[in-house]
Formats: sequence, structure tokens, C-alpha cells
Amino acid sequence: MGEDWEPSFSASATGNAVLDAARGVTGSGAGAKKEQGGTEWTRLELCVIASLQLALVLVAYRLDRSQHPVLISESAVAIFFGVLFGVGVLIFYPMESLNNGMDPEVLFYALLPPIILEAGFNMKKRGFFSNFNAIVLLSIVGTLIATFITGGVLLWIGDMGLITKLTAAEAYLYGALISAVDPVATLSVFKKNGVPPLLFNLVFGESMLNDGVAIVSFTLFQKLIRNGIADVTLNNAGLIIVKVFGIGFGSV
Repeated sequence: MGEDWEPSFSASATGNAVLDAARGVTGSGAGAKKEQGGTEWTRLELCVIASLQLALVLVAYRLDRSQHPVLISESAVAIFFGVLFGVGVLIFYPMESLNNGMDPEVLFYALLPPIILEAGFNMKKRGFFSNFNAIVLLSIVGTLIATFITGGVLLWIGDMGLITKLTAAEAYLYGALISAVDPVATLSVFKKNGVPPLLFNLVFGESMLNDGVAIVSFTLFQKLIRNGIADVTLNNAGLIIVKVFGIGFGSV
């Protein structure tokens, strides 16, 4: 996200995600072949991960350095390779793919931290902290407003019978899930077109903090549902807002 584009973190994280998906999908079949053929599957995994990383880095580099208008971003290329690999797994391992998947702990504790921390390491700290008040307003207050508005709309259309009626906690849980946006493509366009630094810093700073707000909100609403609390009262909503602000400022 900084001045100089560095593809290593995103490409490596995407490649590692594909590798873990391959391990999970192949499942018992991979284990059986390992017992018979030694390191056959290890070599295959290394070949797949190296090929995907190389392809992602090369394509992303060409897109980033291209002087012509580009209709697709680096993230879209990574998604395309992931979908292509997934289709290949479904074709060649149809039965195993139905019973296996990626371990969520691998995703949250191994793959996401490098991606999230990479943005923090490469950001322009002066531009971020000089606009800190506006960024906090957009990221924390704006994300909470989006969460409650989305949940309120779901409750309203549920009462009208247009969708399955949800409890307040379930509606706001979904609102927290989709309230945080990741403007990767937007920032890429900003960088290429040379928009004012203030606009870039506001959008980038908001994207840095809104994920944490959404995760905290989602976790708190999830706890309400697990505890059998269907309604979101003013006390519950106030507690959520206080915890979001407390954890957010503690993290900063």
C-alpha cells in the first residue's frame, strides 16, 4: 500500500492458502500415497505452491507496471488463480473435496496476520496520524453505524416477510460481518491516478482499522446468540460500543 509496491506478502499468503487447501482437500488420499511413495506428495505441494507464487508475482508485477488502463486488479488475479485451482481439485478429487476443507485456525492465525501486518508496516505513518481523528471517525463510528443500519434493514424486511425473520442479534451479527470493506482495488486506482494525499490517507487509514471493529462486533453479537439472548437492548448495544472503542484504542 506504500510508495513502492511489494508483492511478497500477498503472493506468499495466497500461495500458502492454496497449499493448505490442497492438503485439506486431498486428505486421506494424500496420506495413503505418502505411506507408499515417501515424499511424493511433499514434492507435488512444493511444485504447486512455487508455480502459483511465481505466476501471481509475475502477473501482479505486469499489472502494476503497465502504462495502459488495466481492467483487473492484482487481487482479482489472485482470486482467479484460487478459483481455477479449486475447480481443478473438484474435477480430480470430487469425493475428497466434499469431506475436507481448510482449518479455520490456519486461516486466522497463520495466513491473515502477515496480510494485515504488511499494510501497517508499509503505511505512511505521518499521513495516518495527522488525520487520525477523521480516520477513527470513519473506521470505528462509521463501521458501527453501518452494522446497525444493515441489521435494522434486515429486521425491517424480515417483518415484511420478504426474507426469513431473524432475531435482532442475528441481524446485527450479519451487519457486523459485512460492515467492513477492503478497498484494495480503490487504493490501487488512487495510486495510479495520483489522487490528493488526504483522500488516499483517509481511505487507507479507514481500511486499516475497520477490520478490527468488525471482528470485535461480530464476536460480541456471537456471544449474545450463544447465550440465548435474541434481542439487542440499549444496554447490550452500549456495551458493544464501549468494548469496540476500548479494544480499538488499546490496539492503536
